[in-house]
Amino acid sequence: MLVGLAPRREGHHIRAARAFLDGSMTDLSRASGLSFSTVQRLEGGAEAPGPASRYRAVAARRASGILFSLIEGAAIVAGQA
Repeated sequence: MLVGLAPRREGHHIRAARAFLDGSMTDLSRASGLSFSTVQRLEGGAEAPGPASRYRAVAARRASGILFSLIEGAAIVAGQA
């Protein structure tokens, strides 16, 4: 994982990666070991969980073949490896 990108990934990035895989919040919950309510909060952005939860969600997406890249120093995009 690109360490500089870790804090910049927000709920909508995680949600987009999940949608790209046509997965559910339950799928992400199981893959990451996070509770369903934590995944909901993470993707919703309001009262988002801490960085450890974000890291676990990103790690689960990466294990599913999703890569997060920084484009032109500003935008984060998700794509499949």
